[in-house]
Amino acid sequence: MLIFYSNRDSAKYRKKWRKRLECYCCGVQSGRGENQSHFVEVGELMADFFCELDIVPSDVVAGLMLLRKQQKMRTAVTVAQGSNDIYQFLSGIPIYPNTRFLRLRVPTVLAEYNKVIHFLHYATAAYGWPMYMFCNSRSGLCNLLSHLRCGCRHLPDHLTLLKDNCCACNFATLKTLTKISSAEVVYVTYHNGIEEPPFFVALDHRYKKIVVSIRGTLSFKDILTDLAAGTKILPVDPPRQDWVGHKGIVRAAVYIRNKLRDEMIIKQALKRCPEKGSHNYGLVIVGHSLGAGTAAILTLLLQKDYPTVRCFSYSPPGGLLSKSAMEESKALVTSVVLGKDIVPRIGLPQMETLRADLINVIKKCNTPKWKVIMSGTSRCCGGITEKTFIDIQDELVVKDKRRLSSSANHSSEIEVIESPPLYPPGRIIHIVRNHLSRPSSVCCRNPEPVYQAIWAESADFDEVLISPRMLTDHRPDNVLSAMEKVLLNVGPAKPSRKLPESERRALLTRKLHT
Repeated sequence: MLIFYSNRDSAKYRKKWRKRLECYCCGVQSGRGENQSHFVEVGELMADFFCELDIVPSDVVAGLMLLRKQQKMRTAVTVAQGSNDIYQFLSGIPIYPNTRFLRLRVPTVLAEYNKVIHFLHYATAAYGWPMYMFCNSRSGLCNLLSHLRCGCRHLPDHLTLLKDNCCACNFATLKTLTKISSAEVVYVTYHNGIEEPPFFVALDHRYKKIVVSIRGTLSFKDILTDLAAGTKILPVDPPRQDWVGHKGIVRAAVYIRNKLRDEMIIKQALKRCPEKGSHNYGLVIVGHSLGAGTAAILTLLLQKDYPTVRCFSYSPPGGLLSKSAMEESKALVTSVVLGKDIVPRIGLPQMETLRADLINVIKKCNTPKWKVIMSGTSRCCGGITEKTFIDIQDELVVKDKRRLSSSANHSSEIEVIESPPLYPPGRIIHIVRNHLSRPSSVCCRNPEPVYQAIWAESADFDEVLISPRMLTDHRPDNVLSAMEKVLLNVGPAKPSRKLPESERRALLTRKLHT
């Protein structure tokens, strides 16, 4: 059941959301200072987003299952139409004649791709031991033992290590994942505040780079940074009024920039190994998730001081940069997105569209909610069919045309709040799955897909794709595994038309007239 509230006091409703956030983030002191303003700001955003709409969790579950089926039916209708240039869909992305697959047989392209994989280890290492143990529950502890230290053992004088535990478990994880020694680490801080993410600075002698790695979301304070989704002008020099970014992430990037400058961390790194030529090392900034967005914006902030700076942004947030800033970042930032990862598809416009689509698909459903949930959780219980929806075919055709034309129009039945569009940063490598064969029955497991890498555009991520993988595709270990599988398994050649394009279109025209 959907309940709409139109006359509720707005201030009271916003205060209710602020109290909810304070309850959920009970470990974050919110009584005074800047933290209080963060709770107020995020509470107002959540209140405005939900527009005083009250739905129960089962409505959301049923709506997501219906929307997933609707998206799959839409792709099937699109491919079956035959009047467009779409060969197929891979991980929800349409493959066109001009789709660019990475030419990994070219040595220079392969070398650059291997570099992207290499620096992903630094981005993962910033998470510390909790993420490492979660991803390596069986062998993680044994791998870390050799790098753990007793609290009585002193660190090298040249190393700054802040806010780690007594056994330096986070630092041990850093050395395990990056395979570097303490002598190559310059600065590590695990201090975590709202809009103040942990990060470390190290030397990479293989590529002769100084690496700044920024941690992604791992705490309630990080979640509050994510939820500060308003816009803020990037403080670059000279000023650019059209360079706008995610407010919380811009502030996080400014925090790290100030730390690097005030404590002269990069200058220390340049002097660390003069015998290896570290004074000539370039600067690379990496991160995953929240860290990826922070790294991309920090790269833009440091571009003037370090013209050759590069950024590798893994699974970055979708609502990050305005169009002009995003276009400028393509020369500096390389992003990686796996499959149907939800995070690069999340921005305020996308979330508002998702909310409207969820409510509309629930209203159009003529099947009991319990039956929708049961059919969605078990393949053997039957699936959601076209009969589940009212007038689904017409709706799919209209939505398909709207998506393909990248129009901003939305359903008129649910009001969508207008938000300035923000985009993921840089040039985007999209790792997609190609399912070459299907299971023989609904009870069989899907065979292992072939992973391929394509160059994607920011417009490819303007819709949240509902899938069981939309959360697991965001994990850094899964991103690393998929990138390595691109090299291990050779994907099929790009599909080609059996007929020349002119003959195919002529044939379609004759069929339409008959």
